Amino acid sequence: MIRDSVLNEIAESMPITFPEGHHDLWRIYSDGNRLRRLIEILVAPFRSDVDIIVGGEARGFLLGGMAALHLGIPFVPVRKPGTFLPGSKLTCMSDPDWEQKQTLFSIQKHAIQPNQRALIVDDWYTTGSQAKALQQLIQRAGGSCVGVAVIVEEGDDMLGQRIGPLHALLRWQDSSGEFSVSPFNRLHFTLA
Repeated sequence: MIRDSVLNEIAESMPITFPEGHHDLWRIYSDGNRLRRLIEILVAPFRSDVDIIVGGEARGFLLGGMAALHLGIPFVPVRKPGTFLPGSKLTCMSDPDWEQKQTLFSIQKHAIQPNQRALIVDDWYTTGSQAKALQQLIQRAGGSCVGVAVIVEEGDDMLGQRIGPLHALLRWQDSSGEFSVSPFNRLHFTLA
């Protein structure tokens, strides 16, 4: 299947960098055709159920903006502290993330209209704390969250229960040091 090769390309484009020991996610943007296919399969399970895309700062801005453009719908940026966001705002503090940090997230009060169905798009989730905070912002604005679409989730089988409908393309397993197809992948791919 062509999409299997896409998942393999995506996994191979995120090597671990040294000495930091983190994946270089910026490389997924280095090939326009791969990036286009990535966006297509990232939003595919939700494409008919969504009115707006919501993306958190910073890479969620990039992926979310591209997803909104692909679907022809609006994009709502979610900002972190110390960044410019004009007008009235709604805010929400996240639960602690994998580094035990909490983050205050903000959206413009008028950015989401009542009853709009939102899809959260991002690159990598470990605990889901950011997704929960974004979901709360969507609800406070009067919208509903139809799901969360991420490239990678980090091996937590309870993640879908904590954040609701989840579509994750890949799973990173620290124990094996390898990517696999996420059990939350709603498109039923296998890695070649």
